[in-house]
Amino acid sequence: KMANGICDDLLSTILIGIRCPVIMAPAMDYEMYESPVVQRNISILKDFKVVFSGPAAGSLASGASGQGRMSEPEEILSFIRASLEKSDDLKGQVILVTAGPTREALDPVRYISNSSSGKMGYAIADSARRRGARVILISGPTSLTPPAGVECVSVITAEEMLNAVMNNLSESTIVVMAAAVSDFRPSDVQETKIKKSEGITLKLIKTQDILEEISQKKGNQFIIGFAAETGDLVNKAKDKLNSKHLDMIVGNDVSLPGAGFDCDTNIVTIIDKCGEIIEYPVMSKNMVAEKIFDYTLEKLKKRLP
Repeated sequence: KMANGICDDLLSTILIGIRCPVIMAPAMDYEMYESPVVQRNISILKDFKVVFSGPAAGSLASGASGQGRMSEPEEILSFIRASLEKSDDLKGQVILVTAGPTREALDPVRYISNSSSGKMGYAIADSARRRGARVILISGPTSLTPPAGVECVSVITAEEMLNAVMNNLSESTIVVMAAAVSDFRPSDVQETKIKKSEGITLKLIKTQDILEEISQKKGNQFIIGFAAETGDLVNKAKDKLNSKHLDMIVGNDVSLPGAGFDCDTNIVTIIDKCGEIIEYPVMSKNMVAEKIFDYTLEKLKKRLP
């Protein structure tokens, strides 16, 4: 109806008359989606600047599998936010973001990891994309849907995350290391499942330090680290800032209510290499992401000749 100007009910009449951005999230069986008529109408609507979220490929209501599945709610919301919050102050930047935990295998079915949900890193990636940047998101295992429009590289182990970061470092201008990377891994990984009756003594060895590798090989990138601590936050974050040669660090005390892993909120303190310290109250992780880039842009302006 919209593609052909038919307005015989309330919704189709509204769609003909409005001048605001329109996002469509279609869902249908794959055979219907592949119909030449449907594809023609989609092409017409795209010419009218209608934006489509999906459809995705996957299991369909009919029981078949193919393209026609509705986009996830998070992706649709991301499209809506992008249309409402237009900003291009990060245009021209290539922002590399790490997010989530990493896993280190003990045997084919067990691993050691941490409680990171990836929510902070995903919020940072989404904020950067909405503000006009090209975003490369390197994500450990999470249940989250990557924000629309970002380039997502999925990894599992700390070594895989290191390799992905180093492979993308040279083209990045800002690096935000929000992932909770495993500090240790088992020295030996068993090829078969360890039986409960056997018992186990773990010998752990350190994983490679990604921030240390970045500091040795970076060019003119602006490097932002994260410090998830429990107590004495400022001093511990400062030590990490200096030892890793960072431009800025975002610290949070995960023992505080509203600032721990898997929360939708955070309580952060930003410290830069000149010693400036800014403490923020509890706020959503989306708002924390905005504050991080507001502060980063101020510092980048001072770098300009």
